[in-house]
Amino acid sequence: MILGVAVAAQAAMSALVYGPPFVLPQLRAEEGLSLTEASTLVVAPMLGMLLTMIVWGALADRFGERLVMTVGMLGSAAAGFAAAQVPGVVGLAVLLTVAGLFSASISAASGRAVLGWFDVSERGLAMGIRQTCTPLGVGIAALTLPPAAVAWGYRGALVVPAVLCLLAGIAVAVLLKNPPRPEKRHVEATGSPYRVARLWRVHAASALLVGPQFIASTFALTYLVAQQGWDAVAAGRWSRSCRSSAPGRASSRASGPTGPAAGCGPCGRSPRSRGCRCCCGRSATPSRRGWRWPGSWPPSSSP
Repeated sequence: MILGVAVAAQAAMSALVYGPPFVLPQLRAEEGLSLTEASTLVVAPMLGMLLTMIVWGALADRFGERLVMTVGMLGSAAAGFAAAQVPGVVGLAVLLTVAGLFSASISAASGRAVLGWFDVSERGLAMGIRQTCTPLGVGIAALTLPPAAVAWGYRGALVVPAVLCLLAGIAVAVLLKNPPRPEKRHVEATGSPYRVARLWRVHAASALLVGPQFIASTFALTYLVAQQGWDAVAAGRWSRSCRSSAPGRASSRASGPTGPAAGCGPCGRSPRSRGCRCCCGRSATPSRRGWRWPGSWPPSSSP
């Protein structure tokens, strides 16, 4: 039940934060905005999340996950309802940012709320299920917001994720329980892991992978409607159908989560490709621990 509540809350939040791009055509038409102005407006919730993610995490440490998630969900719902009613683009931008400020509480607290109730042997599966909430929420937005915007305008469409956040907030308040807190233990001070260059490279690669995803998800529907003449509802359904778990399956089949992205060091091709030849002329071969690279590849983990 705890896992289900956390997934529902995160999915509702995702629909509110990542849903506005699905009403971009109606937003531009009703407000007379350029593509740059409208796209800046629809990413306002993400800006709010960025500003308060760490703060909500600290509050969860102090007051517990249930209170933080309840306040966050109800605050997001209130901001969403207000955004659907406030006149003017400036007020809309402010309230969407406020919705993002509150919604960051779910990302900061729901993970630990799940982990705290599962044994170590079950946490991987539990977190895997929890991670489905973001594409689930975006999928709900893709299927519901375009037809709602066509029928009621873009402001009416914003009521849909606001209602979801309200219902999820009530569920969190009634059903969620804070996980038991482990006893405090003395931990010796250690050096920062960010002194290792490899960790910075992982973060940089992750940012490069995520950036194009957000760009495509923000502008895909607008491109299909404005440039290709698609119906907004059909474009929203197509956007939903394009979200798959293929990269995750490829990651599982490779030697780890970075396997599909890593490629062959010298030639840059996939190690499974027949064309994968490193500088010494031999192919990478599978082993019980993953792919065995000839020569000095892959590089050692030392900085």
